[in-house]
Amino acid sequence: MPPTAGTDPLVGLTLDGRYRLDAHLAHGGMASVYSAHDLRLDRAVAVKILHPHLGQDAAFAARFIAEAKQAARINHPNVVAVHDQGMDSGRAFIVMELVRGHSVRALLRSVGRLSAQQALALLAPVSAGLAAAHLAGVVHRDIKPENILISEDGRVKVTDFGLARAADDAGPGLTGVGALAGTAGYISPEYVEGQPTDQRSDVYALGIVLFELLTGKVPYTGDNPVQVALAHSRGRVPMPSSSQSDVPPEVDSLVLRATAPDPADRHPDAGAVHGDIRAIRAHLPAPEPLPRPRPGAEDRTPDPGSATHVHPTATRVMPASTVRPGRAGRQRREPKRPTRLRRRLLGALLTAALAGAGVYAWQTFSPVPVPDVRGATAQSATQTLRAAGFTNVRIARDYSADVRADAVIDTAPAAGERRSRSASITVLVSRGAQRTSVPRLTGLTVPQARSQLTARGLLTQAKPAVFDERVPAGSVISSTPGQGARVDVGSTVTVVVSKGPAPVKVADVRRQDAGAAASLLTASGLKVSRATAFSDTVPAGRVIATKPAAGAQMPRGSTVSLVVSRGPKRVEVPNLRMVAERKAVATLRGLGLKVRVVYPAGRNFNKVVGQSVKAGTKVPRGTLITLTVV
Repeated sequence: MPPTAGTDPLVGLTLDGRYRLDAHLAHGGMASVYSAHDLRLDRAVAVKILHPHLGQDAAFAARFIAEAKQAARINHPNVVAVHDQGMDSGRAFIVMELVRGHSVRALLRSVGRLSAQQALALLAPVSAGLAAAHLAGVVHRDIKPENILISEDGRVKVTDFGLARAADDAGPGLTGVGALAGTAGYISPEYVEGQPTDQRSDVYALGIVLFELLTGKVPYTGDNPVQVALAHSRGRVPMPSSSQSDVPPEVDSLVLRATAPDPADRHPDAGAVHGDIRAIRAHLPAPEPLPRPRPGAEDRTPDPGSATHVHPTATRVMPASTVRPGRAGRQRREPKRPTRLRRRLLGALLTAALAGAGVYAWQTFSPVPVPDVRGATAQSATQTLRAAGFTNVRIARDYSADVRADAVIDTAPAAGERRSRSASITVLVSRGAQRTSVPRLTGLTVPQARSQLTARGLLTQAKPAVFDERVPAGSVISSTPGQGARVDVGSTVTVVVSKGPAPVKVADVRRQDAGAAASLLTASGLKVSRATAFSDTVPAGRVIATKPAAGAQMPRGSTVSLVVSRGPKRVEVPNLRMVAERKAVATLRGLGLKVRVVYPAGRNFNKVVGQSVKAGTKVPRGTLITLTVV
């Protein structure tokens, strides 16, 4: 049973003269976690201590510490930071960031299951943090709800990289002869079968966690951890919608791809999972906020010793195989002493057996070149490799735009490399070009369209923008190929972008009737305002000019001002009687009037004695006024 805060003898202990253990937080299958205080830096931390029966194994403890160092390489806001590691009185421990909050396990115990939107919102930061680990070359190997924490302010963090290993580590790690270390409910098929594991094993566990978030249960349970683990290697995870009808099809597809039995069919790493989650969330409604777990939900730990049911979320070191005992009770007879002839026969048989074993060993372990089977079918490649003596041939599949479906892309090891006949040869077979459909892009901005296409593995090319009367400027008018077309992943979709409505040329309506001019401009897509002005040349009611001038290009819907003539400006004729001729002429001309002078009796006084238009009369400018001068 896990220790309690009141009975745990380690509470109050100071590790390495620095970390004072204040309270017991959790008890797992491999270690216990305590809240502690870093006396040197005066800060709260979490300390994880390996269980004594595992810490006594020097190799296991050394691996535990080495993997803590690998986890410390990860720097991401969604990963619990590892600060330190060490040994104290035979106790291997890791010092981590202390997250005050609750685990996703506690959340599930309270609410049962989450909506698809909530589940994806929760897994988005998890996949982002795990992607950072994969980028750093670290595989977690124990992703499960217990190892996903939600802080009091809502931040999501991945913790417990205690089973992690470097992705390129060729050593045995925690998977040794006769043992599997991990959590049965989330363990990948290749791990169960003793095959090499990499980032795709974490992807499988992420898929199982998503299944559990959506349905409230893991896909496989059993009476012991080996039974649960074997179920992963023999079955196919069902669609979540088979038990929860509200799960969208695209979320079903995400779970099925992440939990594909063959690692080659899964996402290559957590970064690819994160990309799919973002793409799916873009098409779903915003999620409701995650609820808080009810008090006490975090404390309900499954009984690791239950004889009737083994909880699939407990981290265990599980037996991978058992030794079948011989039959008991059979009497053994005392062998007779061999005669000389019998000894010779036995010697000959032994010599022959050793010779045969030597031939077998030479045939099995002598290195030979790997045949070049690129381009061959999977069946033909397998036959060729087996004919060359390679018996351990594994088929993996991946998409390829360059190699036809069911043809071999490459082998690992590569053709020509020398390997023993007992070596494992992986044949990578093409699925053909991966296909996807072109989404609806009309009306989207170019960044929005590019985001949609990138999420489907497609490239974007924009043609020069063109005018369009209906689509706003900067938005997509159409695409080639069009919406719904099936295309190869990696191909390019060309989009036509709108410059908005074409500009309108201002028509030349000068001297036209003002009403007719306004109708013409309105019909061309422009609005019209009016202004008036006097004109000596343009009759009243007709257009003098437009602002802007005729020929200007204007956006559709812009306003053009019509300047309409009021006719010539009228001036008042002054009283010029007895005014000197020169002054009278200058006055009339200054008013814009024309002048004619007559002299009926000569020019004796040079004064105006008469005018053809009565003083005070208003006349248009340019009117002829006759002056009589004597």
